[in-house]
Order: sequence, then C-alpha cells, then structure tokens
Amino acid sequence: MQPICLSYSKDDGAEAKALGLWLLENGWTEALIDDGASGEAIRRCEAVIFLVSRGWLADEERRAGYWRSRSLGKAVFCVIVDALPIEDLPSGMSVSGRVFALAPDDEASMVRSFEADRAVTFSIRGLDALRAALVQTRVNARFFAWPPQNEPDRAPYRGLEALDAVDAGVFFGRDAELVEALDALRSLAAGGPGRLFIVAGEAGAGKSSFLRAGLAPRLGCDDASFLFLPVIRSTEGGLFGPGGLAEAISDAARRRGRPLPDTDIREAIAAGGESFRRLLEDLTSRTAAERDIGASPPTLVIAIDQAESLLCDNDESRRLAALIAGLASEDRPAVIIVLAMRLSDYGALQREKLFAGFRPCLFALPSMSRDAYRSVIEGPAGRLPPAGRMEIEPALVEALLDDLDESGDDPLARLAFALQSLYRLCAYDRIIRKADYEKCGRLAGMIDAAAGRVLAIAGADPGAPRDRDARLALLRRGLIPWLACNVPGSGTARRRRARMREIPLDSLPLIELLAEERLVTRGVDRPGDEPTFELAHDILLDRWKQLRDWLAEEPALDETMEKLKRAASEWDAHGRSAEWAKHAGALLQKAESIYAKPEFLARLDAVDRAYLIACRERQKSTPRTDVSHPPRSCKSPRRSGSPGRATTRSATRGERAGWRRWPGPASQPRSWRPVLRVGCGDPRPKQDGTRQRS
Repeated sequence: MQPICLSYSKDDGAEAKALGLWLLENGWTEALIDDGASGEAIRRCEAVIFLVSRGWLADEERRAGYWRSRSLGKAVFCVIVDALPIEDLPSGMSVSGRVFALAPDDEASMVRSFEADRAVTFSIRGLDALRAALVQTRVNARFFAWPPQNEPDRAPYRGLEALDAVDAGVFFGRDAELVEALDALRSLAAGGPGRLFIVAGEAGAGKSSFLRAGLAPRLGCDDASFLFLPVIRSTEGGLFGPGGLAEAISDAARRRGRPLPDTDIREAIAAGGESFRRLLEDLTSRTAAERDIGASPPTLVIAIDQAESLLCDNDESRRLAALIAGLASEDRPAVIIVLAMRLSDYGALQREKLFAGFRPCLFALPSMSRDAYRSVIEGPAGRLPPAGRMEIEPALVEALLDDLDESGDDPLARLAFALQSLYRLCAYDRIIRKADYEKCGRLAGMIDAAAGRVLAIAGADPGAPRDRDARLALLRRGLIPWLACNVPGSGTARRRRARMREIPLDSLPLIELLAEERLVTRGVDRPGDEPTFELAHDILLDRWKQLRDWLAEEPALDETMEKLKRAASEWDAHGRSAEWAKHAGALLQKAESIYAKPEFLARLDAVDRAYLIACRERQKSTPRTDVSHPPRSCKSPRRSGSPGRATTRSATRGERAGWRRWPGPASQPRSWRPVLRVGCGDPRPKQDGTRQRS
C-alpha cells in the first residue's frame, strides 16, 4: 500500500525528490513519486500531492490527473513550488482549501542540495502547514499515539472486545480498506441528501473495530470536513440508553468545549423534526465558527454499530431509524449515516421503507491477506513502550498464519482472542513462544481452553461444587437465557446483555470468572450503576462448543414445554379427569426435567404443575407392566433436614461467593448444590399445584 502519491511535471523532478525526502523524515515512509499521476498510482494511495508550477499547469495530462483524483474522493493537496500566485490556479483548485505555497519567501526557508540536481529551497512556513494538513488524512496506525495518555497500561491486544477510538494506534491490517472507505465517504459528502454508507461483513469480520478504531478516529482528524459523533450502539436504548444518540451528541458537544444540557438534548430527540434538526445545525455551525469565521459547516457523520437491530420491532430502535432517516433527507445539516451490520441483513435494509430514496453505498469488508494478518499479529506488540516491549517468536507467527489458512469461518475474531490470551499468559516473561500456543490448544482450541480454565479455577475454590458436572450445571444456569438465548422460530441464537441481579446468585461467581478470561465483558452503564454482563462476541455462540451444545438443547425443551402446556390445557378442559393425564414414562420424565431449568420453570403455571402431579399419581397407580417406571434418577432423593432452614454456622468463602451447602444424609459426605434465591421456594410442586415455600 502506498499512502501518498506525488505528481509533478518533468521540469520539477528535483522538487519532487526533495519533498519525498521531507515526507520520509516526517514519518510518511511510503511515498510514491510518480511523474505521470497514473490512474493505478492514484487508486493505490490515500492522498495525492500535486507539485504545481507553470510547467505543470501547461501539461494537460497532469491537470487531468488532479480532477481524476478529486472524482475518486482522494485527499488532494496542491503545493506551489515556484513564484505562482494562487489566483492563477484554475477555478475550483484555488478554493479547495488545500493549497500550500512552498516557494521561498521572506520567512526562514529550508534548502536541500543534490549531487546531480540543483539545490531546492522550500518555505518552512508552507511545509508546516502541509504537515498539519497531511496529519488530518493519516490512515496507518503508527500516526496515532499508543498507549493512550490516560491509560498507559492498556493492553494492545483487545481479544473479542471491539477496538475503540483510543485503539487507533493498534488497529492494523485494514489500511487498504480504510483508504477505499474514506474515499467513498468524501465522495458521498460532496453529493446531495440521502447519504447512506453501509459497512457490511460476516460475523467476526471486524466490522465494529473497523468503524470504531478505523473510520471514526481518521475522519475525526479531518474536523474541517467532518464532525463524527461517537459511535452509537443501537441494540438496547439506541436513543437515550448508554451509548445511545443522546449520549453521543452530549459527548461531541463537550469535546468541543460547548457542552449542551442533557435535558435540552433529550427534549429535542423526543420532539424530533425541526427541534432535532436545529440542535444539530447549531452543533455543526459552532464547530465551523470555532475553526474560521465564515467557514462551511462540516458534514455530520452519525455512525450506528450492530445496525441490524434497526430492522427489529423494538420501539426505541424503530424510533432511532425514523429519526436519522428523516434528518438525512435534507441538508440541514449535511449528514452521512454510517451503518455497520451483517452482510446477510443488507437485503432487509434495502427493503426498509424508511430509507427509500437514499443512495446506499455498500462497503463489504473483504477477507484479509496473509500479510495483513501478519501486521495484526506483530503490529500491536511493536507499539508498546520499550520498558514493556513484548517479543513474539517468529515460529509462533508462522504457526498462527498457517492455522488461519485452515480456520474456516471467523478467522479474525479467533486470532484476536488467541493473541489476547497469549499476551496475558506470557506477560511476565515478555515473550510469546510457539510452545505457549501449543499448550493453549492452538487456534481451534483457544476458546474451549479458556472455558476449561474457568471450571478448573472454580473447582479449586473450597466453596464450589466438587463435581465438574455440577459446576457445568451452574454455568449453564448463569449463561442461558441471561447472556445467550435462541431466537424463537429462527433457528439462530443471539447474545443479550444482563444486569447482575438477573443472573442466578449461585452462578454469578462463574460469570465473573468468564469475565476474567475475557469470554464475557463486564461493565456499567454509568458510574454507580449496577454492573452488566454480556458475551464478548457473537462467535462464542458457534465456537464455544459447550455453549453451542446447550443452545442446541433448548429447542427440544421448548417443544417439551409446548406439548406439556397443550396436554395440561386439555386435561383442565375435561374436568381434570385422570384419563386425560397422558404424560407417562419417558415423556413424563422429560416434562419433569423442566424443574431443573429455572428459565423454563418460571413459565409453568398452576394448571401445568397440577397436571404433572396428576400424571405422576396416575403412573404410580398403574401396574409396571403397563407403564414403564421412570428411572430412579428422576426421583427427588430423600434428604434429612430442611433445605431452606438457615444454619447457625459461619458462612464459608464459597457461600459468600454465592455457593451454598445442601445438607445430605449423615452417613454420606456433604454435597454441593445451588440453593434457591430467597422467596423462590422449592421448585417441586405440592399436591395442589402450587410451589412450596422455603
């Protein structure tokens, strides 16, 4: 990838060499000097610098290259290298705002000498202005500071968590795509209303990171042309919730030193229409006035992550979609709507009536090349400060690349998780070796290995169940349906964000351990709010084998529940006759297994419970030759003592973490079983179909 192309006439070769050397000294190591400004060279670069002289103006081919660059949406800069007044430039070129006089002036000048060419003198003031303008169009990660000033210990490998704007300095592997996307956005900005830019890709392609750590900070550098609001998350509370539209507008205003009252923002969003439009017009106008009196307002960019949720029936998501669609239908202010979504949902977006008449620009994230993956592996480690530098064994890099070639779906997400896990495990040694990678199960086994560590760590806790199956049962209760659930009727699963109080208390320590292993993200909406938990990425629904198997079992339980409720309704409608208590044998055992699933247990009403009791009573009274007796394991074991009675002994560490002792027979060792929440009572029904109370 060649980020910058220099185009010049045949008489200005010395100036081109001098400017190329200056670019190299100032960090632009990939400058392409091209005396023809060919179409191929222009397409490969992120910016084009035209060295304008009287000879260049007389060359029709060079002038055509300038307009071709503008039409492609490139960042175009004109540097005047001889005594040529700006007024002599062609119409449209002099008003572009990116014209810099490098001819020597009365101020201090820089002189370059060449053995074969004549000496070249540039204006230092003009070079300083050019440097500042080029910085605004930077793409490569090395142009962004790392680590962040307010977070010096931030890890460069973020795992399944999406990179954010502060991670622009470690966002590697997508330079070519960034150049293309930025070009397309500049072209959209030059057009009329109805600007819609779609970043689409498969799950695990890095759409969120591309939007947050790629496009957002790079467009943010060009604040003369764009006002990029913080990326909005539309899945929950897209208008007023955490990461919603109201928060994005408030943050943008505060960053510019002109904070807006939250009540004013919320009222304008709630009112919509002209009130909302005036709010954003005022924001963009003030941004332009701060830069230069009389300057044109920048194009407002409203970016929405996981935008497929805009197509759902959720009321707030639909209101957000209607609000931004109405805003972008006029240039008051000029707006580009950027949506990051799964490629499979793009067809539904095209059919969405709210965006009828828009000019969608689809940008599909392609698969990454082997060299791009290499930069993802090696690049972030190279940004660490010398005191914390991490070495990556070359053999490991090749092993990762070989595994990526055979990984199938979701290679980028799986690589990100592997790198984060290895970085954390090897932080003390400051070197990551291939042997460490082998121990962790390589790319295919990294996620399952992390889940296995969670169970092992829990098993070492004296308060946790000794039996691994019991720990797995607790883990399942904590994950489903609170953090992962099936979408009814779709055959697919989805993530959901759960508040701490929603997760069963006895499963909470395991969810906390998942967060430590970066399989779950733990956060708070605002300081002082209740913590929330969420699976770190959609790929866990497919790539975490245990979770995938559990989710596959859920539809069968749904079917069991549906059959039970239908049979209970018929039994109740026929006077609760024993003849209509049809569940028996294996079918009854399946229905009674619902008692072990709190998420399904809550869906049983009094009729359902009474029906199961009637079925059990009928089976007891039926000779074994007629009805197969249920396995012994389905019976509730008799236990001495009361499971709900509080003990007077002091709580152990496991109990304080959420695990409790369940008293067993005196002749047997005590077993570890989850205790029900206070007030939930014993899930086993009494004879009247109601729940026993502890």
